[in-house]
Amino acid sequence: PRGFLASPAFLRPALLVLAVLVVVEGYFAVFVRENDFVFHRKLGLAFLAGDPFHDGVDWYPLGRAMLNAAFASLEYHTSRAVSYALCVAALLACHDMWRRMADGRQPLARGKSLAAALLAALAALPFVLRDFDECGLQLLLLFFLSAGAFAVWRGRAWQGGLWLAVAAVYKITPVICLP
Repeated sequence: PRGFLASPAFLRPALLVLAVLVVVEGYFAVFVRENDFVFHRKLGLAFLAGDPFHDGVDWYPLGRAMLNAAFASLEYHTSRAVSYALCVAALLACHDMWRRMADGRQPLARGKSLAAALLAALAALPFVLRDFDECGLQLLLLFFLSAGAFAVWRGRAWQGGLWLAVAAVYKITPVICLP
């Protein structure tokens, strides 16, 4: 991004619009929507009750049921709000990690980096909004995988392995990355 897109005249209003969107979407995600979050909360409640594979639901790893229990131990709307706040923080952390890894190859001015991130967010907006509706369950997975890549990039292979293991426990698909 050049010129106007990287200028404060564009970035300030764009960030303000994005912040308003995150707050409005947060309200709908926490208080209006009913979606997969309810299913994962039930898995967590079943784990807390000592029956993590209730009703034959055994396609998620046991560790995921345990992670879901952390949210299930809270009041319903509180758990959705905490999950949503974590997903927003995770998305910001992903941006920071990706920016730092990219800067390691070729430093980019902060305004240009932010403009590129905003354009990427705009391109992915339908997918990000859908996950915001779910209180960020997939964005948390994205964070785990990004944290793993970031740790390996920094030369901390054991931390990278730990984050990848957390990602695989959270959702089985990252297991293909383990070898």
